[in-house]
Amino acid sequence: MFDAKVIAHAIRLVTVGALSLRAASRACSISDQSNGLTGLDAPSQTTIQNHLLRVGLYLIERTDQVRGDWIWFMDQFVNAGSQKCWVVLGISLADYQRLNQPLVYSDLTIIAIIAVDQSNGEIVCGQLEQLAVQFGVPVATLSDRGSDLKKRG
Repeated sequence: MFDAKVIAHAIRLVTVGALSLRAASRACSISDQSNGLTGLDAPSQTTIQNHLLRVGLYLIERTDQVRGDWIWFMDQFVNAGSQKCWVVLGISLADYQRLNQPLVYSDLTIIAIIAVDQSNGEIVCGQLEQLAVQFGVPVATLSDRGSDLKKRG
């Protein structure tokens, strides 16, 4: 079992430092050695990945983010094969108004990441209704107005 600080450091190396899982594991090992901690095992890339997936699952499934002032950004992209991945990110209107710099990814909250086989306006509308129940009705939604997000028929 690894110390929570070591795992948090490794996850930060991946998410903030943009290191690969393998590189983050190696960086933890080098850091341990430079701090005189010999004989300790740094977390493996699989251990880092498993903890990172747990954090992601928590972020996707949490229900403590109900607000009435969300601004949602959404888009779909090809994930693998015929499936698409629908991503919704959000920022509260209050937080957006307090920004003193351009919007960056770290300003946003993950609202949803949903793999879909088929997408059209009706399906997206249903998904948005479910998200509104979980997170609150947004004051604005922004997208690229792609045909997969528009209503058909």
